[in-house]
Amino acid sequence: MIKKIVQKFKQLLQGGFWHIFTGTFLNKAITMISSIVIARLVDKTQYAYLSYSDTIFGYVILFSGLGLTSALLKVCAGDTDYDQDKSYLHYSIKCGLVFEIIVCSLVVSVCMLLTLPFEKAKGFILIYSIYPVLYFVYDTVLTYLRAKQFNKFYAGINLLYSFITCVFGIGFVLLFDAVGIIYARYLTIIIIGVICIKKLSSFLEGSKKTDLDKKLKKNLWIMSLNIVIANAFSGMMPFNENLLIGNIIADEVVLANFRVAGLFPQMILLVAQAVNVYFFPIVAGLDNEGKNTKKYVIKVGLLNFAIVLCCTVIGMVFSPLLIILFYGEKYRDAIQISYYLWIMRGLNAGIRMVPMNMLLAIRKYKFNLVMSIVAFFLQIGLDWYFISTKGIIGVAYGTTGVYLVTGIIYWVYYLRVADKR
Repeated sequence: MIKKIVQKFKQLLQGGFWHIFTGTFLNKAITMISSIVIARLVDKTQYAYLSYSDTIFGYVILFSGLGLTSALLKVCAGDTDYDQDKSYLHYSIKCGLVFEIIVCSLVVSVCMLLTLPFEKAKGFILIYSIYPVLYFVYDTVLTYLRAKQFNKFYAGINLLYSFITCVFGIGFVLLFDAVGIIYARYLTIIIIGVICIKKLSSFLEGSKKTDLDKKLKKNLWIMSLNIVIANAFSGMMPFNENLLIGNIIADEVVLANFRVAGLFPQMILLVAQAVNVYFFPIVAGLDNEGKNTKKYVIKVGLLNFAIVLCCTVIGMVFSPLLIILFYGEKYRDAIQISYYLWIMRGLNAGIRMVPMNMLLAIRKYKFNLVMSIVAFFLQIGLDWYFISTKGIIGVAYGTTGVYLVTGIIYWVYYLRVADKR
C-alpha cells in the first residue's frame, strides 16, 4: 500500500504537478511582497482607488473572450490533431478580441458617465482600459499550452510574470504612485506575451490552419458560452464582496482593511487552483477517450481537501502575526475579519472548486451554469442583508453558507452523472 502511494506521488512529481504546486505558491508569494510594499508606500485612499478599479475590470476579465479560452482547454486536451488545434486557436483569438474591445469600450464609457462612490478612481479605470484585451491574448495562448500539458513551462511563466510585475510595480509606484501598478502590468503582459507566443509558434511549427466547419464552431460556441457564464457568475462572488462593501459602507479605510484581511486567506485558493490546473486536462483527456472519471476525481478531491484543511488551520494561527508584521499596526483592525475569511475561502477551495471544475472537464457545463447563477444571486441577497445589519463582518456570513451548500450539491451531482458515463 505504502509503495503504491509513493509510486503515485512520484508519477505526480514527474508529470509536473510539483512544479505547478510550488510555482503557484511562489507566484503568490512574490505578488504578496509586491502588495505589501505598495500598501506601505501609498496611503489608504489611493489603495482604495486601485482596489476599486481592479474590481471593475475583474468583472470584465471574468467574461474574457466569451469563454472561448476555457472551451479551448477542453477541445484541445489530450492527443488531438494539431492542424485543428491551430484552427481553434486562431478562431478563438479572432472572435475573443472583437468582444474584448467592445466590452472594454462600453465599461469605460459607462464609468465615465456615472457617479461612482470613489470619483477619483475614474482615472485608474481609464488607464486600465486596454489591459483586459492584452490579457485575453496572453491567457488564450498559455491555456493552449496548458492543454498540451506543458506544466513546467506553465509554472515557470506564471512565476516570471509575478516576478516582473513585482519588480516593475515597486519601481513604478515610487515614480508614479499607485497608478504605477497598472503601468507595470502593461509592461509585464507585453514581455510575457511575446515569450508565450514564441513557445506556441515553435510547438505548432509545420501545422496548417484549416477552416472549422459549422458544426465544430457551433459546439465550440455552445460550450464557451455556457462555461463563461458559469465561470463569470462564480468568479464574480469575491468581487461582489468588495463592491457591496464599497457601495453600502462607502468608507475608504474599511475597504482597505477588508482588502488586507483577505490577502492571506485568498492564498488558500491557490491550492485548489494548482490541483485543478494540473488535473483538468488529464480528466478532460480521459473523458474525450470515453473513460469513466469518477474514481480518479474522488482521489483528486480528497487530496485537495486534505491540503486545504491543513493550510487553513496554519493560516488562521499565523494570520495576526503576518498582518502586523507585513502591513503594520494601522491594519490591526483587519485581523478579526481575516479569521472569518479563512473559513469562507477554505470551504470554497476545499469542497467546491474541484467538482465545479471537473464537471466542465466531462462536459456537464449546463449544470454549472444554473448553479453559478443561483449561488451568485443568493450571495448578493444574503451579503447585502448581513453587511447592512452587521457591518463589514457580515460579508462572511452569507457567502460561507452559499459555498458550503453549493459545494455539497456539486459533489452529489458529479458522483451521480459520473456513474452514467
